[in-house]
Order: sequence, then structure tokens, then C-alpha cells
Amino acid sequence: MWKRRLIITVFFLALLTPLWMYLAWLLRPPHPMNIFILDKTVLTKSCDEHRSLNWVLTNEKIVRPDTQLYVTESDYSGFFPLEYDQYEVRDIEKLSAQQVDSMANVLDMVYYTDIYGIYWNDWYQEGMPVSEDERILNLFKNLFGKKAALERSPLIYGGLHANEVELLREMKERKKLILTEFNLLASPSNGPNRKKVEQLFGFTWSGWVGRYFISLDTLVNPEIPPWVVRLYKEQHQNTWPFHKSGIVLVHEDETIAILEDETHLEADVPAIVTTDQYQDEYGLPYRVIYPFWFDVINTGDSNAVISWYELSPNKKGDSILNKNHIPSLFPAVIKRKSGFPFWYMAGDFSDNPIRINYMSRLRGIKTFRYFMYDKGDKSDRNRFFWNYYSILVPRIIRDYQNEMK
Repeated sequence: MWKRRLIITVFFLALLTPLWMYLAWLLRPPHPMNIFILDKTVLTKSCDEHRSLNWVLTNEKIVRPDTQLYVTESDYSGFFPLEYDQYEVRDIEKLSAQQVDSMANVLDMVYYTDIYGIYWNDWYQEGMPVSEDERILNLFKNLFGKKAALERSPLIYGGLHANEVELLREMKERKKLILTEFNLLASPSNGPNRKKVEQLFGFTWSGWVGRYFISLDTLVNPEIPPWVVRLYKEQHQNTWPFHKSGIVLVHEDETIAILEDETHLEADVPAIVTTDQYQDEYGLPYRVIYPFWFDVINTGDSNAVISWYELSPNKKGDSILNKNHIPSLFPAVIKRKSGFPFWYMAGDFSDNPIRINYMSRLRGIKTFRYFMYDKGDKSDRNRFFWNYYSILVPRIIRDYQNEMK
């Protein structure tokens, strides 16, 4: 009889666990922070490109100065989709220098997510916004492309503006928290603004961006744009021999390098690896795969590398990387060693298919993170969110809050 009662008790406690987690979240005191979120690549009201950040802010109960939770669809600066093909731009590009200075005085933190922007082909398709998958397909097309000029579409909105660079400078001078990520420096941001950011924070962009594709077979994967195939054929004796998964790398001068699983790679998906020191300091795993957009950067002595991208080329893959001066190990996350709190995450880290639902209001939900993604799907970005992003970003913010007390 006692065993039956024990089983029933455990069963009901398990059913009530979400309730206890929600009550614990409700009882958690809010942490007001004045945060400026910049996202210029918002195609739909789901706000995919900064939704992961809002999930973290909700889960950590980091609130606006008025103590209300940050709203994903409205509490940011950049591109705002409206009904059908209508949109609105709300940003700081027309502010005076004095107004930017005043902003920096009242802000606690800035987070620049996706500066890439919106192109005509991204936004209009018979008068309707295109889907996220179609945007990703067009992304390669619009990143660069002198030869592909006829295939590219005009830029509606995007790129880093001088006032946005100036805000970074003012935040740096005030030693306030600066979080940035891909693509802060890549096209369509112009050369002068890119150079200013590189000089401000002591790192440079190599000109290379890349992404993992679950299949490089054009008959299987419609996300491979035709112009990528055409340019590769122009550069490689009219051949496209790829059928497996792999990594496509594109330089701003339109050079394309492709690494295919088994042919050039011992492991097909890029990995993010973290040293022992920062595993201990930030609670990060040693290794997590990362199947989305990244850029190849170089950093100097003023920044510490928290995590590295690791490609796994075989001998043939090494030859391709060496020919194009691409390292197989390069920074994934950097932070300023001293002086002011600055971070750069060299990937589209905030763009994950995470939902801001009741689970974001459950304290301790990350304990169950291993049940939150498909372990058999290498392209599932939820794995990266739960095992890396949802650990690192809250820790960065908490450490800053503790330093400010």
C-alpha cells in the first residue's frame, strides 16, 4: 500500500512541478534595466532575430524601467513590419549628437542583433512579406555580389548608421554594457562605419561569412541559391559535385569555398568550443554544434576569446582553407579584457526558433534543456539556444548588474 501511495505522491508532485516553477518565477524580484535593442532585420511580427534575447530577459525577470516586461514586438529599434507590405522604421538615425549623448546617459545596456536589414526581394512577393526560409535563401544573394548585380534587389533598410556607432562610443566611455553579434560589420554596413567599430573595440572582420547546410544537393535542398552554384562553377571548372551536408563560405569579393562532409570534413557541422577557464566561469559546455550563420573575425590583445569556432577539415579540406587563408579555429565569442564591458558574438546567435511562451516564465526550466531539442537533427538551433545562448547571455547581464551595485 505504501508503495502505491509513494507512486501517486511522486506522480502528482511531477504534475505540479511547472506550477512550483511558475510560482518561483512570480516571487522572484524584478531587475529593472534600460536596454536599447537594435534589430534591422525583422520580417515578421514574430521578431525571430531578437526573440532569444527577449526569452532570456523574461526568464531572468529583467524588466523595463517602468517594471514591465520587455515586449518582443515593440521594445526595439529598427524595422517594424505592419499589415501586408506596409512597414515602419523607428531608429536613432535622425537624432542629434546631443540626443545620442542623452540616450547613453540613461541606458544601462545596448544589444545590437541583426544589422543586415531588409531588401526588396526579402520583403515583397506579390505584395506580401516573404517567409523566413525565403529570406535566408536570399541572404547569400544580397550579402555581396558585383557579378550577381542583376540578381540582387535594392536595399530597403539596413546597415550600420553613424549614430548607432556613436551610441556605441558613448556607451564605451560610460563603461556600460555593450553586447553585439553578427552581422555588425558585414554588408551592407559601409566601410567607414565598419572601420570605426573595429577601432573602437579592437577586432576586425576577415571578409568571410559562412553557414552550415544540411544538404548541398540542389535537387534536395531548395535553400541553395542558383547564383551560389553559378559562381562556384565559374570558379571551379563548371563543376558542382556536392550531394552531402557541408559548409558554404563566401568572401566579400565573391570568392566561394565549400567544404563537404567526408569529402573535406571529418565532422560536418561547425562546433563552438570553450576553454576550461571560461567553462568554469560562465557554466558553458566544452562543445556545442552551431548550424547557422557566422563570420570569421580576428581579434587583438585587448580582447579575450571566450569560445572558438572549430571546423574539422581533413587533408583536402585543409588545402581549401589554406588556399583561402581561412583558419580552422577562429573566435566565436570575444569580450574586452578590461576598461569597459564589451562582447561580440560572431554568429547569428539570437536567431533561434525559441518560443516566448509559458516556459519563459518557469524558473529553473533550463534544468530540463536536454528535452527541448531534437538530438538527431544537426540543424536544430534549439540545441544551441538551450546549451549555450541561454547560459551565457544571462550570466553576462547578471555579472554586469552585480558590478553596478
